[in-house]
Amino acid sequence: EILKRARLEAIESGYLGENILGSGFSVDVEIFVGPAAYIAGEETALLESLEGRPPKPRTKPPHYPTERGLYLCPTVVNNVETYAQASHILKNGAEWFRKRGTPKSPGTMVFAVTGSVKTPMIVELPLGTPLRELVFHYGGGPLPGEEIVALYPGGPSFGVLPAKHIDAPLEYDALRALGSGIGSGGAIVLSNKDCLIATSLEFARFYEKGSCGQCP
Repeated sequence: EILKRARLEAIESGYLGENILGSGFSVDVEIFVGPAAYIAGEETALLESLEGRPPKPRTKPPHYPTERGLYLCPTVVNNVETYAQASHILKNGAEWFRKRGTPKSPGTMVFAVTGSVKTPMIVELPLGTPLRELVFHYGGGPLPGEEIVALYPGGPSFGVLPAKHIDAPLEYDALRALGSGIGSGGAIVLSNKDCLIATSLEFARFYEKGSCGQCP
C-alpha cells in the first residue's frame, strides 16, 4: 500500500506518466506482488514470477537477464537500494559517492541489527563502520544481564563471528578475511542466553525449506 501511494504521488507531481515534467519522455511503474518465498528473491526467479510461473531460478549460463530476461527481452534486475544509490551518483557524481566508505568499499549501505539487542533497527551507514558501532550505538548493546558471544554480520547466509571480532569494519574484504561476509547487511546478535547450535540448526532448516532444490 505504501508503494501504491508513492506511485500515485509521483504521478500527481509529474514524475511518472505521460510527458514527465514537459520533457516529452513518458514512463510508468507497475507494482507486482510476488510470492512470499526466500527463493523468489533470486533475479531469474523474480522474472519467472512476473511471467506467471513458479519462482524457480533459470539455468545460467548461457543466458543472463541482461541478454534474455523478462519475456525474452534484455532486462536489468536490481534491488531498490541499488537504484536509490544510482540516482544520487547520477546527480552528484562518483567522487561524491566515494567520499563515504572505504577506498575498496565506497559509499553507504542500509544495515539492520537484530537479535539480542535493546533497540533493533535499520540504519544507513558508511561502509567500513565498525560492527561495534552498529551493535552498541544503534542497537543499544545487549539486553540487560546478557553478554554478546557471537554475531552474524551479514545475516545467516554468511559465517558467524565470535564476539572478539566485534570491532571488525562492515566492509567486504575485511569480513571475507574473517570467514564471513557483509551479505544483505542484516546483522544478528547472539548472547550467552542463545544456543549457537539451536540457532544454526534453525537457519539450516530455513534454507532447506526455502531452497529451490535445483542444485546437484
